[in-house]
Amino acid sequence: MQPSLCQSTKTKDFTMSGARSGAVSMMVRKSKDKRQQESLLAAFKRADLNGDGLLTAEEYYHILADHGVECSRDEIKEILRLADQDHDGFISREEFMDEPPKRPDPKSAEGAFKVFDMNHDGFVTKDEMLKLCKHLNKEQVDKLFESKDKNHDEKLSRKEFADFLNDRGKK
Repeated sequence: MQPSLCQSTKTKDFTMSGARSGAVSMMVRKSKDKRQQESLLAAFKRADLNGDGLLTAEEYYHILADHGVECSRDEIKEILRLADQDHDGFISREEFMDEPPKRPDPKSAEGAFKVFDMNHDGFVTKDEMLKLCKHLNKEQVDKLFESKDKNHDEKLSRKEFADFLNDRGKK
């Protein structure tokens, strides 16, 4: 038996006494599943401090701590690595809820971002922009980054990229 990564400081004991019919047992199980899903979704929303629909390692740490699970930062990074199915460095709501991943809608800002972020590092670089936007030249991309890269780190964050797309839609 492998040791768990984190230790729970809270325990919940769900025991059922007596025999129940298969139908009643199934209804109880489905009700419990629904309550668990609602509880997980509420926990996700509380942990998603910036409301972007993604959990960072820090946000994930807080959700576990709030539920009495003690983990080191290294354990959290390992949990994130295992749970992060699309390798974007974050835990999406779908990944957190263990739902099948949604295909990004390329018409949405997030979907477009995932297409442009070719190396899945959480940023769009000038090179990625040039590779995907054949109609833009280097000077045009430099100008775009000059106006949209607010912290001048030579890459666009999700928010900077979404702002760029939203500004384009207004014209």
